[in-house]
Amino acid sequence: MAHEPAVVTPEASSTTPAIPKNPTYPKRNHTTEAAKWMGVLADWDIKIEALLKAVPAGKDLGEMGEKGRVLAQMVGSRDQIRDSAKRLPREVTHMYHEDLERLEHAVAALGRLFMKYKSL
Repeated sequence: MAHEPAVVTPEASSTTPAIPKNPTYPKRNHTTEAAKWMGVLADWDIKIEALLKAVPAGKDLGEMGEKGRVLAQMVGSRDQIRDSAKRLPREVTHMYHEDLERLEHAVAALGRLFMKYKSL
């Protein structure tokens, strides 16, 4: 008679996680903010795309003078928003606050640049 290996099944009442986590690592509690910031990014993407489509064909932003410079800065601010919005929900403690501050400053700067562009 062959011996069958013992099958061990975890008990349903077991509360111990399969992979233990370091209790000193801070909990990520900002994961729900991703949708908010990606929405802000999508709004700015639409506005900037519309402005970029207005650039004459074959013309670089550098050739457009002040308008081109402001538009290039807007693209840079949008990229900062994109980077921070992707990273923010995964950050914890002081890293989260640094990224949140950077993101808020980028959104404010983009708003100011947009108003400046419209006034040129």
